[in-house]
Amino acid sequence: MNQSVSFIQKQFYINYLMCPQDTSYHIPSLFKIKGEVDGVALEVAANHLLKKYEVLRYSFHRKGREVLFEVDDNCVITLPKTTLDFPFEDVNIEAIYKEIHKPFNLEEAPLVRMHLFVFNNDVSVLSIVIHHIIIDLHSKQVFGKELSDLYNLAITGKDIQTETISDSYSDYAERERTFLEGKEAAKMMGYYQNVFNETDYLISWPLKEERPVKGSKKGKRINFTIDKGLSERIRDFSKNNSIAPFTLLMSAFVLLCRNVSKQDKVVLGIPLSNRRKKENKDVFGPLVNIVPILIDLKNTEKDTEVVSLVRKGLLMAHRNQEIPFIHLIENLNLKRSFSYNPLFQAGFTSEPPMHLTLDKVDITPLCFEREGAQLDLFYTYWEEQDDFTGYLEYSTDLFYEDQMNEWIEVYKSLIQKLVY
Repeated sequence: MNQSVSFIQKQFYINYLMCPQDTSYHIPSLFKIKGEVDGVALEVAANHLLKKYEVLRYSFHRKGREVLFEVDDNCVITLPKTTLDFPFEDVNIEAIYKEIHKPFNLEEAPLVRMHLFVFNNDVSVLSIVIHHIIIDLHSKQVFGKELSDLYNLAITGKDIQTETISDSYSDYAERERTFLEGKEAAKMMGYYQNVFNETDYLISWPLKEERPVKGSKKGKRINFTIDKGLSERIRDFSKNNSIAPFTLLMSAFVLLCRNVSKQDKVVLGIPLSNRRKKENKDVFGPLVNIVPILIDLKNTEKDTEVVSLVRKGLLMAHRNQEIPFIHLIENLNLKRSFSYNPLFQAGFTSEPPMHLTLDKVDITPLCFEREGAQLDLFYTYWEEQDDFTGYLEYSTDLFYEDQMNEWIEVYKSLIQKLVY
């Protein structure tokens, strides 16, 4: 069976053709497990999800200018095991690092990998790596919850009945194509054409050297935590001003971009769920759209004014989030370059880690080193019980690590200025 893919899948596949070794669109999850995990039950659980959700069995190829998918009903998820003859102390060991960064071949299903690393102190590390072309944040959390439920059922020895999903991802892709031919999409496109009426939106970062002619996607992530005291102030400020912490933290990031670039106009790419419509809410697969938001600080006198501008920008983005990014690029008069994204070079999002709850073992998510950069800069955070934590992903072609560490501290200071 051959069918056309969604627009976000086409975007990911084009990136794969240009940079086949790129791992920046891997969605890896690592878990520390104390106790003995049942590998057979975990395989059984994963393969029931593989059967349940058709998009997990997708592979991709080109036919002329068209990108198509195939469904491989014979593919399986296995759980290889690597035994390491030393105790677990640090997740950043070579074997795990290689597993996270092993490129996918998008022409072979499944685009899901699991691996269990067993240490000699009754600790294991479970790695789950999924390519973004078949999953998004919503679906990642569904995958984690249902994998947990199925595993906990499998270890009891009871039979598992695979559900049948009537609304598959291919149905969504068809609805998307129909939507883009209608009046509602034309109105949304008109909004973007009115806002983005210039040809070039390149941010003038202070770079370590000249921007390469073609972006390499080489990058790293720096993990960081906003301490408990400042996190409490973020929550209090957000509550008192009837905004989400996302708006406040994004406002500080806009100010950081303005301060380091010396430019009043800042455009950020914000991944939005694209699940406003009832028929899309529970679809498993990548529905996310990366929406550009332009914040113009030219006439602002105080930094606190940025919060209102960001709030308005986010509101308009939510109202117009169904337009796929690749469709925007095709319909805006933008300067094109292999060196940078034509609309935004910085991104901002909130993405909590996948959660697993496996019976009879203690399991906790792990932070880990990553390579690859989707954009020049990409800020990702999530909210823990006491604090906000996250990472700054950056292009190593453009920036030094010390520079990024300094910008993280500047970012925290900008948050303080907003909330105190």
